Amino acid sequence: MAPKKPALLFLLRVLGIVLVVVVVLLVPDVGPNRYWLVAALLGIHVPLALGAHAALPNSALGWLEPLVDLIVCVTLIHLVPEFWHTGLVIALMVSLAPSLNSTMGSHRYYVLLGVILVIGYSFAGYVHDVPRWGVPMLAITAVLPAVMSYAYMQGRRADILRQRAQALTTLNQIAGGVAHDFNNILTGVLGHAELALGKLEKGDPRRESLDEVINGAHRASLLSGQLLAFSRHSIRNEDQLDLASELRIITSLLKPAVAKGVTLSLHAADDLPKVKGDQGQLQQVIMNVILNAAEASDQVPSEVSINAFRDPSTPQDLVLEIKDHGKGIAAANLQKIFDPLFTTKVRGHGLGLASAQRIVKAHGGSIDVQSEMDRGTVVTIVLPGSRDAAEVSPTEAPREQLSGKQVLVIDDDPAVRTVIEEMLRILGRKALLAEGGSAGLALLEEHHAAIDRVILDLNMPGMDGWECLDRIRESHADLPVLICSGYDPGQRLLSGTRDNVEFLQKPFTLAKMRLALGE
Repeated sequence: MAPKKPALLFLLRVLGIVLVVVVVLLVPDVGPNRYWLVAALLGIHVPLALGAHAALPNSALGWLEPLVDLIVCVTLIHLVPEFWHTGLVIALMVSLAPSLNSTMGSHRYYVLLGVILVIGYSFAGYVHDVPRWGVPMLAITAVLPAVMSYAYMQGRRADILRQRAQALTTLNQIAGGVAHDFNNILTGVLGHAELALGKLEKGDPRRESLDEVINGAHRASLLSGQLLAFSRHSIRNEDQLDLASELRIITSLLKPAVAKGVTLSLHAADDLPKVKGDQGQLQQVIMNVILNAAEASDQVPSEVSINAFRDPSTPQDLVLEIKDHGKGIAAANLQKIFDPLFTTKVRGHGLGLASAQRIVKAHGGSIDVQSEMDRGTVVTIVLPGSRDAAEVSPTEAPREQLSGKQVLVIDDDPAVRTVIEEMLRILGRKALLAEGGSAGLALLEEHHAAIDRVILDLNMPGMDGWECLDRIRESHADLPVLICSGYDPGQRLLSGTRDNVEFLQKPFTLAKMRLALGE
């Protein structure tokens, strides 16, 4: 849908006409036809301008307005031929209206306005015997083909950009949809694997296989997070992150992506503090910095060292140090590396470090780069630590007595509902299961006295999660709701907009579920 035209455009046009009317009435030298000119301006031009503005609701048909203006200019110049040269300048400006260039097939409209301009003013100059009218008309006739050609080329470029934008929009939608389905599958895989692991005794050889399944699910969730970041459908979320675990997953994922001969070496202290932040955004920062370091390692074999440790001066903070042994960064460029769009790469876009700095600062941290030519580069990221999240072991036995309160689970994926139900059982909670928004609302009305929390998916057929949340709020304003999703097709903000609403990123572990429920 084309954007609406601003009312200011119409107001400026009318004010210009009124100004011309005032001047014509105050200056007798305009000639004996000045009253006819005023009548034409007020009786023809203003109504036409008003009608065109009201009848054309968007800028896609905006080319009709300069067409009306040009026809009025050509008509009025016959009433006051003394203004022929001045009117020609105004008409030329109208016929070259830049707004036409944003219209599909703009070159055709430029041709139409050019023909009207040349024929109309040539006829007026000939009939009224305007001195030397042929010279400017000859010049305009010579220039107009170049304008048409330029408009044609710009129109083709606009069409190409429009097609690319449509393709990118489609790709974003596909990426978001795939990531949503992928996250649901991973929630089932990760949840069932963790629950199965909790049923095995320590030392059971099957535990090793389940550990690999869980690690693989975590690596897959990292890929899913990148898809969501690309599609811009991810939700800003704050979680208690074990950075050592995140670094192991990221390093494992990136090893096949770096050049052969470049080794990623991870050293993470055992007592790292937890970090509170958005998992997807911090993963994006770490991955970008590691890949930059690997690309800078132009000589192989080479090593990228990834070190994580407590800040010696502020032990509650965490320091992540990524070092390469590449060619380094020139001193002149080192001062500009965080500037948006600045890059020394042939195919770089210059947004990586600028984005990393913005994300790290948003998390209350800092990022610093030290480099020397031919001696490599060290990127240091400092993040404020958070209190350790309460952990729950997958082997923890179910509680003897279940709470009398129940949790309403609304999710269209049966595997996800099953995993959440089992996790809630381990945490001593009863679950009511609904496969969609309408079914969930019906259960809520039937059992509202026993329900103390709702776990709600966002992307569901029929009634989506946000609509369902609004319906819940109409009758149960204070009921806590846990949004359990990894994808928001509406891209609506979660934090700061709704009370008693928390968020749990899919896929999730039993420990994260317990933390989200405040158990």
